[in-house]
Amino acid sequence: MYKPCLHAFVVGAAPLCLATAPALAQPDTDTVTDNLSMEAGLVGTFQDSDDSDVGSETLSSLDLVFNLELGPGNLVVYAEGSTSPQPGDVAGVFGEVNGDAGSALDSNGDGRLQVSEFRYTLNLERGGHVTAGLLDTTVYLDTTSHANPTSGPDFSGIANDETSQFLGNSFVNNPIVEFPDYALGIAYGTHDIDERFGLQATLTSSNGLADNDDASYSELVDVGADGKGVFAAVEGHYHAGPSFLARLGLWTNTRDHQRLDTASDDADNRGVYGVFEGGLGPGHYNVRLGYSDPDVSPGETFVALATEQPLGFATLGLGLAHTGASDELGPGSDDTIHAETFLRFDVNDYLQISPDLQYVENSGFDADRDGFVYGLRVAGFFSAS
Repeated sequence: MYKPCLHAFVVGAAPLCLATAPALAQPDTDTVTDNLSMEAGLVGTFQDSDDSDVGSETLSSLDLVFNLELGPGNLVVYAEGSTSPQPGDVAGVFGEVNGDAGSALDSNGDGRLQVSEFRYTLNLERGGHVTAGLLDTTVYLDTTSHANPTSGPDFSGIANDETSQFLGNSFVNNPIVEFPDYALGIAYGTHDIDERFGLQATLTSSNGLADNDDASYSELVDVGADGKGVFAAVEGHYHAGPSFLARLGLWTNTRDHQRLDTASDDADNRGVYGVFEGGLGPGHYNVRLGYSDPDVSPGETFVALATEQPLGFATLGLGLAHTGASDELGPGSDDTIHAETFLRFDVNDYLQISPDLQYVENSGFDADRDGFVYGLRVAGFFSAS
């Protein structure tokens, strides 16, 4: 999943982007070229576990991001492709350990190429911006980037990008916030003149591309289908440059949910969350907190602590997370504990290699599913403008 600091690639978005721009503004070819930038990357992961019944797994993702300055704002086209995780292999058994696994799948669970974001951001006066189109809500919410999403981060955080930071889901975004997949919607943000205090509000369909049965674009645009609702969130933030960041948010997802305690299937989900990040020695720390409705959400509470520290020859990451299970899940369920450590070697400006070790206790709230997962991530990046 694409973050303000890049993740992966797809073929075909460039013609789409270039074909759309003339229809909107009729610029000449030289102007389009001058205002167009591109980021691309390829990520490969290998993972195995200490459980002989779980298969080892090699996965990859490939993305491309185009950013076109167009009129008073900018158009972003993001597309991605991925291979598919298998049910008996590592990511299929321990769902927390690979945030990059299966990021673009069809209705059969097979990997594909897809356009995941197509959004236009209009910059407003006094530091505001409004974005509409096909969105990834986690670009705007629960992020650890110390910056406005439209202006590029001055500090990209340490726990928000599975391609170069922590690989485990618990350290990418808050897992008990029910973010939709790529969804149609609108996002608004504003901040004061010093960019110290700010507000972010997002309203999208409750069902993104991967949340629909067929994972199709026809289902995506049918936002009024039975059982669908909206995802709405508002978040306030405070930050003092790279030294400290705080975000506090409220959210609700109004699609029909099956309540955990009754047969009712029309309940809403809702919750609160917080993100705190700042300096710790030569590196940084990250804290995430969350609470969701225990009658609807399998995960009721969430606490995660993470740090990233430069060692000179590499960068060390350490993370520990606890997700409290709802009491309504019943016997056989228990709280999930997730720990991760990695070393990131920056071979050069374009290549990173990261050995990774994780431990999951009660994966997916299953009291009988524990294990160590070890592996390697290789990521290559490229950009042009």
